[in-house]
Amino acid sequence: MSKLVIWDIDGTLLHCFGTGKEALEATYKEMYGIEGAMQRISLAGVVDSEVIKTINSSYGLSDFDSAAFYRMYAERLMKLLTTGQGIVVIDGIEPVLKNLQRPGLYHVIGTGNCKAGARVKLELSGLSDYFEHGAFGDEVGDRDALLALARTRAEDVFRTKFLDDEVMVIGDTPKDITSAKSNDFVAVATTTGYYDERELAVHTPDFIIDHFSELIGVIDNQWPKGY
Repeated sequence: MSKLVIWDIDGTLLHCFGTGKEALEATYKEMYGIEGAMQRISLAGVVDSEVIKTINSSYGLSDFDSAAFYRMYAERLMKLLTTGQGIVVIDGIEPVLKNLQRPGLYHVIGTGNCKAGARVKLELSGLSDYFEHGAFGDEVGDRDALLALARTRAEDVFRTKFLDDEVMVIGDTPKDITSAKSNDFVAVATTTGYYDERELAVHTPDFIIDHFSELIGVIDNQWPKGY
């Protein structure tokens, strides 16, 4: 039996301490002269296209060049991450990813980050080799569609069909949970981000983990139908 795991990035695989937000603001300032574009905007669980749409609408940007914007954003992100606080990989992630490299168990990214930004974070964190494929926040309008695209893309790449309960989504925000459930996927919530167990439990994920060492047991013994 084949199964698919869709991984979020920020707060799930790694922390970059708000550098993505800082890079977005720097890009808006440099390209469009907008100061503090990200004020009062939360990035938790949303995709980059939603953020960009909100900001552009707020400032009446009708000549927005998305390709140039994301290219400059990735450059600013790389510079900030290599000169500032950098990236911290979540404790326990690497040994778990190594353990889960198994026949019939596939892994892709499903992140609200734009593709260029996601690749910067994965490269700098040393995790890029685990995630060759995925779906990204500049390709869709919301997280529900993001997860659906991640499965479709995985099926195309791996030439394997995944039933709903053969797809697991791992994320650290309520939106990761609700979007997984909207797609009828298995929702695993992790407290490695900025939400605690109580805040996540309200949204009724299938599993909640505090440390990634727990994930192996979930996949081996508790994932519906077993692995």
